[in-house]
Amino acid sequence: MGSVQLMSIPISYLLFKLDFSPFYILVVFILCSVVNTIVGLILLRKILHFNVKFLIKESYIRIGYVLILIIPLFVGITYFEQSMSRLFSSLFISTVWLFIIVYNFGLDCQERQYILGTVKKFLRNKLK
Repeated sequence: MGSVQLMSIPISYLLFKLDFSPFYILVVFILCSVVNTIVGLILLRKILHFNVKFLIKESYIRIGYVLILIIPLFVGITYFEQSMSRLFSSLFISTVWLFIIVYNFGLDCQERQYILGTVKKFLRNKLK
């Protein structure tokens, strides 16, 4: 698996020497990471008989939901005029929006209950 990830270095070097923009070097690193993840999942399934479908359903699908719901926010923010108020408002809005989306779509029932319990416990300790 490490060799798959290491392949990004000579490929990136070659692209750099061929005068490609740094954007393409980033794309190479991302693609090598994706291939590395796929190779890891295949090895997990073959060596450990790991249930890869369950892993994909429980983690990658949730990440996809969160990603799909977060992207429009960042696309919308780019249309505002650049200023300090845009910076602080986008920081606040994106943080709140991310917490809401992750809480509702990225966590299962047990994880939500754990977070609520932890927050309640923290608030009880602070208010005493």
